[in-house]
Amino acid sequence: MNEKLKKQVKTLLFKYLVTPNYCSVFKVVAFVHFHLTLELAQGFIGLENYKNAHPDQIEDIDLSICFGHDLNGIIRREECFLPRCSVYQKFYK
Repeated sequence: MNEKLKKQVKTLLFKYLVTPNYCSVFKVVAFVHFHLTLELAQGFIGLENYKNAHPDQIEDIDLSICFGHDLNGIIRREECFLPRCSVYQKFYK
């Protein structure tokens, strides 16, 4: 995965998870460097694109919840886990 995409996802996770103190910097950086895939990155960015296109349908807290769910489930390698953001991959570009 290219570094530009990693940086974009890291910025999103800082905005919605680290800045409001929902998650640590270490956890976000570790996730981006060790667990982030192209599909997840596109889903995360797609979710924010969807939010920006439909501001009356989704709020910042909704993104925080979704990103937190996906980040924790992937890091913990939960059995039968499905990332919520994958649905928004179609809004990537």
